[in-house]
Amino acid sequence: MASRCLPFLHTCTRELSILEISSPPGALECWLFLAAMEVLQTCDKFNHADEVEAYSMHTASLWAYASQKLKALGELCGLLPGSTPTSEQLHVVVGLSAGMGDNPGTPIAPSPTDKLKEALCSQEAFNKTYLELAELAMGTYKHTGRVRSARLIGREVAAFYMLLGETQKTAAFLSDASRLFRQDGWLEVAAQTDRELADCYKQAQDWRKFIRCCAHVSAAVDLDTLVRWNYFDEMRKHVDKLDKSLIVPFSDIIKIVSVSVKNGGIVMQDSTIELECLVTSNFPREILCSNVLVSLENEPNKRTERYLKGRSLTDKELRNSDGGLKKLKIQSYLDYKQDKQLSSVSVVNKSKELQRKDSSPPVYSDFGRCLEAVKLPSLLTPGINVMRLTAKASQIGKYHFGQMAFHIGQLQLVSQPLIPRLAIEVIEEGPSLRLYKEPAPLLAGFEQTMNVIFTAGSYTIDPTTKIRLNASRGLSLQIEPEAALTSSCEFEVGHQEMFSSTRRKLRVLADMLSKDQQVSIICPWLAKPIVVSLSFTPPLTSSWKLHTVKHRKFLLINLMGQCHTDLIVGRPKLVVGKEREIVDKNGEQEDEILQNGLSYSYMWELIMDPKPSLTLNAEFNITYRLKGILMEPKLYQYFFDITDYQTLYVLDATLEPTKGNEFCRVGFLCHLNLSIKNVGDTLEKKAATRSIMYEVLAEQSVWAVCGRTAGVVSFEPEMEPQTIVLDIMPLTSGYLPLPLVRISKYIPAEGHSGKHETHPRLEPFSPGQVYNATKGKQVHVIVTPNDSNL
Repeated sequence: MASRCLPFLHTCTRELSILEISSPPGALECWLFLAAMEVLQTCDKFNHADEVEAYSMHTASLWAYASQKLKALGELCGLLPGSTPTSEQLHVVVGLSAGMGDNPGTPIAPSPTDKLKEALCSQEAFNKTYLELAELAMGTYKHTGRVRSARLIGREVAAFYMLLGETQKTAAFLSDASRLFRQDGWLEVAAQTDRELADCYKQAQDWRKFIRCCAHVSAAVDLDTLVRWNYFDEMRKHVDKLDKSLIVPFSDIIKIVSVSVKNGGIVMQDSTIELECLVTSNFPREILCSNVLVSLENEPNKRTERYLKGRSLTDKELRNSDGGLKKLKIQSYLDYKQDKQLSSVSVVNKSKELQRKDSSPPVYSDFGRCLEAVKLPSLLTPGINVMRLTAKASQIGKYHFGQMAFHIGQLQLVSQPLIPRLAIEVIEEGPSLRLYKEPAPLLAGFEQTMNVIFTAGSYTIDPTTKIRLNASRGLSLQIEPEAALTSSCEFEVGHQEMFSSTRRKLRVLADMLSKDQQVSIICPWLAKPIVVSLSFTPPLTSSWKLHTVKHRKFLLINLMGQCHTDLIVGRPKLVVGKEREIVDKNGEQEDEILQNGLSYSYMWELIMDPKPSLTLNAEFNITYRLKGILMEPKLYQYFFDITDYQTLYVLDATLEPTKGNEFCRVGFLCHLNLSIKNVGDTLEKKAATRSIMYEVLAEQSVWAVCGRTAGVVSFEPEMEPQTIVLDIMPLTSGYLPLPLVRISKYIPAEGHSGKHETHPRLEPFSPGQVYNATKGKQVHVIVTPNDSNL
């Protein structure tokens, strides 16, 4: 019945209009009111607890319809607040009351006719009845979830309270309605509601709230331009009269299009943070802003909000931060039968549950640390505006941008927090000290110059701060031009601008025997010293080699230059042992120029002593100086020991053809007569028998050794030289070098006991202990007469 009532009443009203059936003024409204109230009273009389939810969906519109018809009767009869009924209107009330007849109810439950007659008898009764019906309509709409319809009824109730002069109740209804309409996107209705709310605050002389409403109305693009201009002028007029600041949210007044950080990477301390913001102003005219700010907030230790990885925040990301505007992630699932026919369709939303939007007032940032506009005052024009803001990064840490604010006198337009968060990091860079050398390597024994480069950081330090340099043992240094070289020195940093550099000369000198050195730099602002490793290269390097000609010994010294500058060397000298006689084979030499990478060789003959010693201490000296530089010559010294230098064995070999052959021919066997002679008996008298192993190392493409290629021979005291005959075949013709023969010390296996067991082993002879006379020998091999290669 409740669901069919309202369509029935609409149909009747339409048919009466079509049939042009006339009725006294207000008669139709009375009949419609009474019909709706009769249905509502019947539903209330026969209701059941389990049916309230069902019929409330239809009774809500009946309550609203009844309140509208009663208000229409109030306008007709002059019963609205602020109006006085005329005599003609009183006659209308009397006629309507008589036409309704009598349908009395009980005192506890009056009939609809009684209620209507009572409402029309006085303004107080009318006001009471109308407000009761409107409250019932709004309550029922809210109960059934139709909040928007409830707010529309609230607008009508607010207008009624406005006529009563109760601006506080009017503002409450209009504020709730405006907030809901704006959230649901009913921008035009919200703008009309804000306009009514502004008029309410103006009547109440609440100028702060009036300014807030004027700002919203002037920025409403759905309203007429003349209306917007009017409220914009009212806002500017009353802003100048404010005695303290007024904070108004951005809402639809100003929209942030994008926010981008112009600093690349990490921001250094005491540098400038640069931010560019694109905003859209919906004000109908341009307005002058005394300040434009963006708050800078400390980043919490535990992040609870979404942070942006990039350096810019776009309009798309700002829109996605509003949970109510996000598109639901819904997936469809299709179930099929075995015959491939569709059985059922279902949808699943895997996103998190929607949360109620917080109705608490927003929390505004502390703008004590913020970015300000580059040019002030700034002109905010309708449409797109580019705002450039800067701030000095005075404190290190991690920050994110909070809220944006426009100051128009005492009016402060503040945005919501910028989410996702756009973060920056401010770090400090301390002073640095570095040692730089020339591209050429550092030379030991020469005084050279290095560069000490001091670079100031992001903060200033005391000009009297001293930096100390300590050198390791064997290294001397000095930063003062005329002072003597010492193991440590210090200097003051002096006055330095941020990120500026100064260069000082550092003199260093390393000993000839030192190669790797260290310089420790002690800075007051560092907990640990800076250790710099330096590598010095000697200007000269030497090597020696012992050459043997039977029992005669020759020492060859090779001297190589390692300096990029040419060296002048001269007066080479060799001292061996205390009284050992040597013969200089170099002749008289003048000073020579030694270039980098080149070498000179010097030779001396060592005269053998009848009573040779096991080790000889040798010292090689030569003077050197840099070419083209006036300086005293320096002495280069090279020490080495000569051990196992006496000739113990003489190795010789000859190649002979076999019997019946006059020459060695290709493909014919020949005899290799290997002779090993012991000539060092005085040094080998501790061993009664000495075993020697020989090895023939022939080149496979030249010689083919037939039979054994190695063997062991033993020498006894006063024994003649050992001779070994090996069969060998030449594989090619010409003057061929004899196969290489090598001998080594053969140490037989010792007796073993238990688990320990030894094996024979070989030990090489030291250079100079074996004279190999086969080196350099050649033999002439001729081809075979019937060789097909001829």
